Amino acid sequence: MTAAALNPELRKLIDARLDAIDRVLSGAQITWSERRSIVGEVETQIFELLSRRGQMPAQEDVLAVIDSLDPPESYIPEELRSALNTAPVEAAPIAGIPVPSNWKELPHRAVELVTKTIPKVGCTIALVIANGVVFLILVASNGVIPWLVTLGGLAWLNYTGVQRFRSWSATRQGHIIDDLRHSLAAWLMPKNGTQAT
Repeated sequence: MTAAALNPELRKLIDARLDAIDRVLSGAQITWSERRSIVGEVETQIFELLSRRGQMPAQEDVLAVIDSLDPPESYIPEELRSALNTAPVEAAPIAGIPVPSNWKELPHRAVELVTKTIPKVGCTIALVIANGVVFLILVASNGVIPWLVTLGGLAWLNYTGVQRFRSWSATRQGHIIDDLRHSLAAWLMPKNGTQAT
């Protein structure tokens, strides 16, 4: 079996492992010719193992072969590996060994915070604007009965709106935009699922 005969998606899996090995070797300051030789040997080994599994290997075969290989760090020559193991912790990123850090999670946390905060702030602003418009209408109308009716209606709307928003935000699982889109579609579509004419 040749590399040209392999499915491009499966080839990407193999290339990802070969790239990982090359990055580790590069981080250990192995010369380009040595890296090319080591990566070429690993690639040859992968295709030999795949050819034993059949003429047209599946994704499971490629993953099994990749899992059977040594980790990328094991391809660093022994004398350099022992030098890397005795290096101080601060030098680990320079040597190509990743150091876990919490700052990588910061963008994900920021997105979660923003998606939770924006609906609450938006609803609060909308509520304040709606209340302000109603009060302006009441001040302009000078009538006691409309004032009381409007205040009662406004109190009911606020209470119902806050309760519905709380129950909706408690059951929300996806992104806010998807939930709003689905809620709007469900509200606009007829109950039997057919378009109104």
